[in-house]
Amino acid sequence: ERIERLAENLSAANKRLLELDIEKSDFVSIASHQLRTPLTVIKGYASMLLEGSFGQVPTGAHRDAIDKIYQASQRLVLMIEDFLNISRIEKGEMVYNMARVDFKELVKEVIVDLSTTIQGEQLKITFDTPTGGDFYITGDHLKLRQVVGNIIDNSIKYTPTGGQITIRLSKDEAEGKMIFSVTDTGVGLTSEAMGKLFQKFSRA
Repeated sequence: ERIERLAENLSAANKRLLELDIEKSDFVSIASHQLRTPLTVIKGYASMLLEGSFGQVPTGAHRDAIDKIYQASQRLVLMIEDFLNISRIEKGEMVYNMARVDFKELVKEVIVDLSTTIQGEQLKITFDTPTGGDFYITGDHLKLRQVVGNIIDNSIKYTPTGGQITIRLSKDEAEGKMIFSVTDTGVGLTSEAMGKLFQKFSRA
């Protein structure tokens, strides 16, 4: 009887945990949606100021300050999209739009998007890829771009000023694989930290 009561209590506790997990995912989703709108406005106006839509912005400290606002808002927009994706995955609502993707062009687009940050950190970046040949794959363009952007952005964050980042794209014909790699002169990862890479809420 005691075992039966304990089993019933455990079942009730597990049910409540599942309910709380769903509530948490709903909260993250709602909060992220609410935050995205004002952040998009901040990012949009900062971009317009930099482009001179409201008159020429003087070079120097003024332009640097606006550029920092733009870069910070861009990072927050990407972070919120990450939260939304986590919520969608946990609720089984993630939708993938599969199509033919030119991975080489996708990597180039990400590098261009991050060029202002790269220049600000005075980093040297090299994109090493064979001339000729195609690098087409089937996948979700936006999701793949997000993954590539996160990897390169991490490399930028953890490479000291004046460092080197090398991005490579190659093929392993024997295995029928495409290889994408990012190497930098940053702080690196210990073998212990590598074991935590795919654990939730962990950081090396």
